This record gives sequence, structure tokens and C-alpha cells, in this order.
Amino acid sequence: MRRLLRFTWKFGVPLLVAAAVGWYFYTKLAQPGLWSSVTPRVGWLLPAAVVYLVAYTVWGLYYVILLNNQGAHASAATGLRAYFISQMGKYVPGKLLVIVIRIGMLGNIGISRTAVGITAMYESLVWVGAGALVGIVLLPELLWEGLRLQLQARGRDLPPFHRAWLILPVVLAPIGLVGLNRFVNRVNRWRHGPDARQLPRVAGG
Repeated sequence: MRRLLRFTWKFGVPLLVAAAVGWYFYTKLAQPGLWSSVTPRVGWLLPAAVVYLVAYTVWGLYYVILLNNQGAHASAATGLRAYFISQMGKYVPGKLLVIVIRIGMLGNIGISRTAVGITAMYESLVWVGAGALVGIVLLPELLWEGLRLQLQARGRDLPPFHRAWLILPVVLAPIGLVGLNRFVNRVNRWRHGPDARQLPRVAGG
């Protein structure tokens, strides 16, 4: 029975995720009128794929650094494999499958599954924060207004405040990371006693 569960977890879950991702894109791309104002340029596919690969390799290596900082013994190849495969989970509503896939693939690298999940959350928060910061700083005002017009055409609008305020979550992210780590440490002490292994704090006190 255990072997069957392990086989299902190892092969069934990835296949289920791949099917969910495929169905998601199928329903999105089959929407009427989606392609009426779009002209696909096949020549840009290869450059876009290269940029995507390079950018996510950087973040994947950062994730490997986080894992090893928590005491793991993960090679770059092991970490990058789990990182890229888990990207499929981002296209499933909720995006929690990203963490589930990484925990499943990195369960034998010398740290707890809790630590694997926390590092995944760290990487995601830093990734989102970095993207938001770059967008806020570099996005020209003309493109910002263009985005507003596109949303208004769909019956929605951007929040009624200056975009500079969007940098606030980036500033608050480190505080959230510190609080998350301390919360997990308290849970570990509650579950396993005062001698439970504690995760390193993000910031010293």
C-alpha cells in the first residue's frame, strides 16, 4: 500500500498537475475573440524562451541557496529540477501546488518538509517583491495609463492611489518573513517541546 501511495505521489500528482495546466490554457486560449487583435510572431518565441530560462535559472539558484542556508544538502541540479517542474503549479488556481510539488521532490535533502515549504514561500515573496519594485520604478507613466485604459475598457480600474504606494508591500516583506519564521519556531516548540530544532531567524535581534 505504501509503495502504491509513493508511486501515485511521484507520478500521479505531476500528471494531474500537467493535465490541469493544459486544461487551464485550453479554456483560456479557446475564448471567442481572443485572437482577433493578436498577431502571433513565431520569431520571438526562441528569444522569449531564452530570456525566460535565464531569468528563472537565477531565481532557481537563489532558491537552492535558501535551501542550503537552512541546512539542506541540495545540489544546483536537484534544486533547479524541482524549481522548474514546480512552475507548472503556478498555473493552477491558488498556486499552492508550487509548494506541494517542491515538498514532494525535495523531501530527502536533509531538512524537514516544513523548511522546504518555508523556503518556497521566501523565494515567492522575494520574487514577487522584486518584480513589483522593477515594475514600479521602470514602468513609464504612459504605459501605466495604457494599462488603466485597458482595465477600464473591461469594466475595471487601477486602485485610486499613486503607484509609488505599491512599493509598500516590498518594504514590509522582510517584516513578514521574520514573523513567519518565528511563528514556525513557536509551532515546533509547541509540537516537539522546548528542545525542538529551530529554524534560523531571518534577522538577528
